[in-house]
Amino acid sequence: MRISIIGLQGSGKTHFAKRFFLQKEPYHLVFDPNNEYGGFNRYVPHTRALEDYDTLSQEVKLMVKRLVLPNIWSIEKKAATGKEKEKRLKLLVFDEADLIMPSRKQFNFSLRNLWVNSRHYRLDLITLTRRPTDLNTYVMDTSDFLIVFNIAGHNALRVLKDIQKDAADAVKNLNYRKYEFLVFDRARKFEKFTLDTIAEDYFS
Repeated sequence: MRISIIGLQGSGKTHFAKRFFLQKEPYHLVFDPNNEYGGFNRYVPHTRALEDYDTLSQEVKLMVKRLVLPNIWSIEKKAATGKEKEKRLKLLVFDEADLIMPSRKQFNFSLRNLWVNSRHYRLDLITLTRRPTDLNTYVMDTSDFLIVFNIAGHNALRVLKDIQKDAADAVKNLNYRKYEFLVFDRARKFEKFTLDTIAEDYFS
């Protein structure tokens, strides 16, 4: 499963990711460039993307090589051994995903490999970003679900309108203080929820 979570700072996207996904899945890893996920299994990069994107890209490549790939248990591994590895990595979350998957850069090869093979790796992937225009389009296009909190800006709203013509108006009417959000399913039909109204097993 691949999910993109979009929303302005303070709109609720990080809280949602922590409560709805990370707290439920102990075998996770968070790419945490802003050092905001204390208490969770995380990787805080040494490189600041705005200072040196190419160096950060190499650092992410090493993270995938050393922390992600050795800890997955793919369909092929399960078939070959006939066993299930209980403590395998099941969820990988990228906060501020546009720093390492920006719209104007070529998609990091190591990350693209994860996205292409996520189902074989049995690895769920979640990205968080503030605006859909900042994130690599491949990530958006291949997401099984889009979760959209409050966003602003003509171009950002136009992206949603291109997905579903009524979506931009629906986002404008979200209650920021109640942390309302829209969920677009695989067919890109959307529903409005809050943390209290969405079903616990919605993404199962």
